[in-house]
Amino acid sequence: MIWGIPKLAELKSKWYEVYQTFYDMRHINKGLQKMSEKIRNEYKKRPMYSWRHFILEKFKKNWLIDDIIIIPYGFFALLVFLIKNFRKFDEVIIPVKTRPWVFLWKILGKKSHYIFEDTNDITKRRTISEWELWYKSQTLYDYSSLIQRETEKIDIPKDYIVIFPSIWERSPEMSEWKKVIHHIKEQKIDVVVLWWGREKRFIDELKQYDIYYNIIDLLDKTSFGQLIYILQHARVNISWNGGVMWLANLVNKKNINIHTVSAYLMEPPVNNIHSFNLRPYIYPECKPCEASISTVWRKDIPQCIFYKTAREWECRKAITAEKIITLLNKIL
Repeated sequence: MIWGIPKLAELKSKWYEVYQTFYDMRHINKGLQKMSEKIRNEYKKRPMYSWRHFILEKFKKNWLIDDIIIIPYGFFALLVFLIKNFRKFDEVIIPVKTRPWVFLWKILGKKSHYIFEDTNDITKRRTISEWELWYKSQTLYDYSSLIQRETEKIDIPKDYIVIFPSIWERSPEMSEWKKVIHHIKEQKIDVVVLWWGREKRFIDELKQYDIYYNIIDLLDKTSFGQLIYILQHARVNISWNGGVMWLANLVNKKNINIHTVSAYLMEPPVNNIHSFNLRPYIYPECKPCEASISTVWRKDIPQCIFYKTAREWECRKAITAEKIITLLNKIL
């Protein structure tokens, strides 16, 4: 959604009435449904719970979109929604073709078209952002003024670098992280680790390496406003495959975006001065795929070609501390 800001700005400048869809995956979180109301309300304040909806709300507040179209969960609710909104929209733009979305928008739109065949289709543009931004030299940060953000200040050191480690399958070996953290600390800069409980394994491994005391652990400890504040004021954001990466590139010009299994189209635009994309594929036959242990539930994403071989996780192993530190030093 964040990479769509330039396109939304262009459409609004031409006085189009613009809507954006939202499918709330929280409906299928059975674990959350079993919690008490007090716990659920507290959980909802955390950025990972509904950060996509937070983004859309900010789009609406800043007049980039007119409204948010909630795609309902459940067969009958969806059927009623389709009937009520049959051919309601003049034109539908689908950035990446998927069967469900093409089917859905043929019902809802008078006309519709898609831009990319799949998330690795780079025949038209190198990334989705290039389609949105039109010029390679622009970055998302150039459009940050379009979104007025209500940040929430948090008590944090003035000089720090953010690390968003992502899940194990998308992250380098902990031995490499250890070198990066030590290098940052040698520069007299603090290290902040962000996001939520999914990254707890990263914290647990840091404790095993006895370097946990060298970081500021903010996993699951920030509101959405605090998350934006932290990313905005960081010296550099080092992010792995994910939404935090896009948010960081919107609010801060200094970023290292590292891609292992992320699709080609999902690279944020960079200027190779303050921001960089690091994609480590070292074999010509490699292409973005889902982490091999996740393919059981994502049949639509290619499986790692080295799955269950000695070369499995090559993309993780290709990420070295030296590569990260080299880019970090350029920015600093």
